[in-house]
Amino acid sequence: GINAEYGSLTVDTDIFRIFRLLKSLRALRALRVIRTIQFLKNLQITVSAIVQSIPALSSIIMLISLVLYIFAIVGKGLYSEVDEMRFGNIGFAAFTLFQLLTLDDWFFMFTEVRSTHPEYWHILIYLVIFIVLENFIFINLFIAVIVDNLERDRESNDHTIP
Repeated sequence: GINAEYGSLTVDTDIFRIFRLLKSLRALRALRVIRTIQFLKNLQITVSAIVQSIPALSSIIMLISLVLYIFAIVGKGLYSEVDEMRFGNIGFAAFTLFQLLTLDDWFFMFTEVRSTHPEYWHILIYLVIFIVLENFIFINLFIAVIVDNLERDRESNDHTIP
């Protein structure tokens, strides 16, 4: 490059060329807007699919709540004297079962009941049936409805966009 001297200061002009190149690369930031618009379109499709899923999801939520209530009644009847803190009344039992939807502490609950009352081995069957029914069937059904509506919405948008 060309070296220019200004008094005691020496400046290399190649540095200015690099800075001009970096300034021109700033213009590429404008391309981010295009990506954002595409992201918003996808977000709009996703939100639209979830809104369309609400009627079917409300039915599934009612079914999940009904099964949870039935299992709370059964749990209170079978295990209220064994584990009063978790199954002492229907509210505690429903809360415990709702907590089990996250698969949180189910094995701890089983081992605690088994260590204090070994004759209540059938709590394992109760917990496994509830977990399989609620988590692996109803929650997957919940997700399947959303995914199905999302696919339908994306297909309809693919056909309408030229």
